[in-house]
Amino acid sequence: MKRKRHLFYPGLLSEELQQRISSIRHRADSIPEDQFLNSTQEEVANYIEQDLRLDPLVLYEDKREMEQRESTIEVVSALARDPFGRPGPQTTPGVSVNIYIPYSGDPLLWTLRPSRHQSVFPQGVFTGTSDDGIGRLCIEIEVPTYEEPSRIKASLEAELESLRYYLSSQRSEVDSWNQRLRDAILPPVKESLKNPLKSIQIQD
Repeated sequence: MKRKRHLFYPGLLSEELQQRISSIRHRADSIPEDQFLNSTQEEVANYIEQDLRLDPLVLYEDKREMEQRESTIEVVSALARDPFGRPGPQTTPGVSVNIYIPYSGDPLLWTLRPSRHQSVFPQGVFTGTSDDGIGRLCIEIEVPTYEEPSRIKASLEAELESLRYYLSSQRSEVDSWNQRLRDAILPPVKESLKNPLKSIQIQD
Protein backbone atom coordinates (compact mmCIF):
# COMPACT_ATOMS: atom_id res chain seq x y z
CA MET A 1 0.00 0.00 0.00
CA LYS A 2 1.38 3.42 -0.96
CA ARG A 3 1.95 5.79 1.93
CA LYS A 4 -0.54 8.65 1.73
CA ARG A 5 0.64 12.19 2.29
CA HIS A 6 -1.20 15.20 3.61
CA LEU A 7 -1.56 18.00 1.10
CA PHE A 8 -1.26 21.68 2.09
CA TYR A 9 1.17 20.57 4.80
CA PRO A 10 3.51 21.16 6.66
CA GLY A 11 4.07 24.84 5.75
CA LEU A 12 1.93 27.93 6.30
CA LEU A 13 1.05 30.04 3.28
CA SER A 14 1.03 33.24 5.32
CA GLU A 15 4.62 32.65 6.47
CA GLU A 16 5.82 31.92 2.94
CA LEU A 17 4.22 35.12 1.63
CA GLN A 18 5.76 37.19 4.41
CA GLN A 19 9.20 35.69 3.79
CA ARG A 20 8.93 36.65 0.13
CA ILE A 21 8.08 40.23 1.04
CA SER A 22 11.01 40.35 3.46
CA SER A 23 13.38 39.15 0.74
CA ILE A 24 12.63 41.97 -1.74
CA ARG A 25 15.45 44.31 -0.68
CA HIS A 26 17.97 41.47 -0.67
CA ARG A 27 16.85 40.40 -4.14
CA ALA A 28 17.21 43.96 -5.44
CA ASP A 29 20.70 44.29 -3.95
CA SER A 30 21.67 40.89 -5.38
CA ILE A 31 20.91 41.77 -9.00
CA PRO A 32 24.22 41.89 -10.94
CA GLU A 33 25.49 45.47 -11.14
CA ASP A 34 25.70 45.60 -14.92
CA GLN A 35 22.11 44.37 -15.23
CA PHE A 36 20.94 46.79 -12.56
CA LEU A 37 22.69 49.81 -14.08
CA ASN A 38 21.24 49.19 -17.52
CA SER A 39 17.66 48.72 -16.32
CA THR A 40 14.93 51.17 -15.46
CA GLN A 41 13.26 51.13 -12.08
CA GLU A 42 10.21 49.51 -13.68
CA GLU A 43 12.33 46.79 -15.28
CA VAL A 44 13.97 45.97 -11.95
CA ALA A 45 10.55 45.82 -10.28
CA ASN A 46 9.23 43.56 -13.08
CA TYR A 47 12.19 41.21 -12.69
CA ILE A 48 11.64 40.84 -8.94
CA GLU A 49 7.87 40.53 -9.31
CA GLN A 50 8.19 37.66 -11.79
CA ASP A 51 10.52 35.90 -9.39
CA LEU A 52 8.24 36.29 -6.37
CA ARG A 53 4.76 35.79 -7.82
CA LEU A 54 2.95 32.54 -7.08
CA ASP A 55 0.66 30.95 -9.65
CA PRO A 56 -2.42 29.49 -7.90
CA LEU A 57 -3.09 25.79 -8.30
CA VAL A 58 -5.72 24.73 -10.84
CA LEU A 59 -7.04 21.15 -11.03
CA TYR A 60 -8.31 19.86 -14.39
CA GLU A 61 -10.83 17.36 -13.09
CA ASP A 62 -12.34 16.80 -16.54
CA LYS A 63 -9.02 15.28 -17.68
CA ARG A 64 -8.61 12.83 -14.81
CA GLU A 65 -7.67 9.20 -15.39
CA MET A 66 -8.30 6.19 -13.17
CA GLU A 67 -6.35 2.99 -12.51
CA GLN A 68 -7.76 0.12 -10.47
CA ARG A 69 -6.00 -2.89 -8.96
CA GLU A 70 -6.36 -5.48 -6.21
CA SER A 71 -4.64 -4.65 -2.95
CA THR A 72 -4.19 -5.70 0.65
CA ILE A 73 -5.62 -3.32 3.25
CA GLU A 74 -4.60 -3.11 6.88
CA VAL A 75 -7.71 -3.21 9.05
CA VAL A 76 -7.59 -0.64 11.82
CA SER A 77 -9.85 -2.57 14.15
CA ALA A 78 -9.95 -6.21 13.22
CA LEU A 79 -11.85 -7.59 16.22
CA ALA A 80 -15.13 -7.80 14.32
CA ARG A 81 -13.47 -9.81 11.53
CA ASP A 82 -11.05 -11.74 13.73
CA PRO A 83 -13.02 -13.03 16.73
CA PHE A 84 -9.96 -14.99 17.91
CA GLY A 85 -8.24 -11.72 18.84
CA ARG A 86 -4.90 -12.56 17.24
CA PRO A 87 -2.24 -9.88 17.95
CA GLY A 88 -0.78 -7.57 15.34
CA PRO A 89 -2.34 -5.71 12.44
CA GLN A 90 -4.85 -7.64 10.40
CA THR A 91 -5.24 -7.32 6.65
CA THR A 92 -8.09 -7.92 4.27
CA PRO A 93 -8.37 -8.09 0.47
CA GLY A 94 -9.30 -4.79 -1.06
CA VAL A 95 -9.48 -2.63 -4.14
CA SER A 96 -7.15 0.32 -4.73
CA VAL A 97 -8.10 3.03 -7.19
CA ASN A 98 -5.59 5.69 -8.24
CA ILE A 99 -7.05 8.87 -9.71
CA TYR A 100 -4.57 11.00 -11.68
CA ILE A 101 -5.56 14.63 -12.18
CA PRO A 102 -3.49 17.16 -14.17
CA TYR A 103 -2.86 20.50 -12.52
CA SER A 104 -1.11 23.79 -13.21
CA GLY A 105 0.34 26.33 -10.80
CA ASP A 106 3.26 26.44 -8.40
CA PRO A 107 3.88 22.95 -6.91
CA LEU A 108 5.14 24.57 -3.70
CA LEU A 109 1.53 25.47 -2.89
CA TRP A 110 0.67 21.81 -2.31
CA THR A 111 2.77 22.05 0.87
CA LEU A 112 1.32 25.33 2.21
CA ARG A 113 -1.81 25.63 4.34
CA PRO A 114 -4.02 28.66 3.64
CA SER A 115 -5.25 30.85 6.49
CA ARG A 116 -8.80 29.57 5.98
CA HIS A 117 -8.64 25.80 6.31
CA GLN A 118 -10.40 22.74 7.67
CA SER A 119 -9.38 20.40 10.49
CA VAL A 120 -8.89 17.53 8.01
CA PHE A 121 -6.25 17.69 5.27
CA PRO A 122 -6.83 16.17 1.82
CA GLN A 123 -4.34 13.45 0.92
CA GLY A 124 -2.44 12.72 -2.28
CA VAL A 125 0.90 12.63 -4.04
CA PHE A 126 1.92 15.28 -6.58
CA THR A 127 4.62 15.59 -9.20
CA GLY A 128 6.38 18.77 -10.23
CA THR A 129 5.31 20.56 -13.39
CA SER A 130 6.93 19.75 -16.74
CA ASP A 131 7.99 22.17 -19.48
CA ASP A 132 4.36 22.67 -20.50
CA GLY A 133 3.51 23.83 -16.97
CA ILE A 134 1.43 20.75 -16.17
CA GLY A 135 1.95 18.42 -13.21
CA ARG A 136 -0.07 15.51 -11.88
CA LEU A 137 -1.86 14.85 -8.61
CA CYS A 138 -2.56 11.26 -7.58
CA ILE A 139 -5.40 10.47 -5.17
CA GLU A 140 -5.53 6.90 -3.87
CA ILE A 141 -8.80 5.41 -2.65
CA GLU A 142 -8.71 2.00 -0.96
CA VAL A 143 -11.75 0.00 0.13
CA PRO A 144 -12.13 -3.60 1.35
CA THR A 145 -13.78 -5.98 -1.11
CA TYR A 146 -16.64 -6.53 1.33
CA GLU A 147 -17.65 -2.85 0.98
CA GLU A 148 -20.13 -1.69 -1.65
CA PRO A 149 -18.50 -0.38 -4.87
CA SER A 150 -20.32 2.93 -4.32
CA ARG A 151 -17.93 3.53 -1.40
CA ILE A 152 -15.15 4.31 -3.90
CA LYS A 153 -17.18 7.02 -5.60
CA ALA A 154 -18.29 8.51 -2.28
CA SER A 155 -14.72 8.54 -0.90
CA LEU A 156 -13.39 10.19 -4.07
CA GLU A 157 -16.07 12.87 -4.03
CA ALA A 158 -15.34 13.63 -0.37
CA GLU A 159 -11.64 13.99 -1.17
CA LEU A 160 -12.37 16.24 -4.15
CA GLU A 161 -14.69 18.43 -2.08
CA SER A 162 -11.93 18.92 0.47
CA LEU A 163 -9.45 19.74 -2.30
CA ARG A 164 -11.82 22.29 -3.86
CA TYR A 165 -12.24 24.01 -0.51
CA TYR A 166 -8.48 24.28 0.08
CA LEU A 167 -7.75 25.36 -3.48
CA SER A 168 -10.43 28.08 -3.37
CA SER A 169 -9.19 29.36 -0.02
CA GLN A 170 -5.59 29.33 -1.15
CA ARG A 171 -6.36 31.03 -4.47
CA SER A 172 -8.14 33.91 -2.71
CA GLU A 173 -5.13 34.48 -0.46
CA VAL A 174 -2.56 34.19 -3.27
CA ASP A 175 -4.51 36.38 -5.71
CA SER A 176 -4.86 39.11 -3.10
CA TRP A 177 -1.15 38.94 -2.30
CA ASN A 178 -0.14 39.01 -5.97
CA GLN A 179 -2.21 42.18 -6.47
CA ARG A 180 -0.40 43.92 -3.58
CA LEU A 181 3.04 42.65 -4.54
CA ARG A 182 3.92 45.45 -6.94
CA ASP A 183 3.34 48.14 -4.33
CA ALA A 184 5.49 46.20 -1.86
CA ILE A 185 8.36 45.90 -4.35
CA LEU A 186 8.80 49.55 -5.35
CA PRO A 187 9.98 51.04 -2.00
CA PRO A 188 12.82 48.50 -1.48
CA VAL A 189 13.88 48.94 -5.12
CA LYS A 190 14.08 52.70 -4.62
CA GLU A 191 16.15 52.14 -1.47
CA SER A 192 18.49 49.89 -3.40
CA LEU A 193 18.93 52.63 -5.99
CA LYS A 194 20.41 54.83 -3.27
CA ASN A 195 23.44 52.56 -3.24
CA PRO A 196 26.03 54.87 -4.87
CA LEU A 197 27.66 52.01 -6.73
CA LYS A 198 24.38 51.25 -8.44
CA SER A 199 22.84 54.67 -8.82
CA ILE A 200 25.57 56.26 -10.97
CA GLN A 201 24.12 55.12 -14.30
CA ILE A 202 20.60 54.03 -13.37
CA GLN A 203 17.90 55.15 -15.80
CA ASP A 204 14.60 56.69 -14.66
